[in-house]
Amino acid sequence: MPNVLVFIEQRDGQIKRAALESLSKGAQLAQGGKVIAVLIGSQVKSLAEGLGKYGATKVVAFESEALARYAPTTFAKLVVKTVKEESATLVLLASTAMGKDLAPRVGARLGAGVVSDAIDLKEEGGKLIAKRYA
Repeated sequence: MPNVLVFIEQRDGQIKRAALESLSKGAQLAQGGKVIAVLIGSQVKSLAEGLGKYGATKVVAFESEALARYAPTTFAKLVVKTVKEESATLVLLASTAMGKDLAPRVGARLGAGVVSDAIDLKEEGGKLIAKRYA
């Protein structure tokens, strides 16, 4: 039962649809483990309410005016901090411009591999298999 952390990207108070899709996939992969949604930004706590219906079992929100604009280093630090505190073994980020920028930063800080542009993920024989177009 892995704990899965999902970065919930939002812009101007609107959660990106791709982030919700990632959250739903995280819930499938967690197989009874925790699904932690991470929100970062200004006035994001109100966005946390609806994440449970997409599979989040816990929401961690970092809210500050200083976080209103995407800051790669700061966002990566906050995601990594949450990964460690929640003992997450899998981190999902949507394949958006922000997700593609943030994922390698998080991976480097965790010393973990990164798969980009995956169109599906599944567990087979205890291993995570990523499918992507070639």
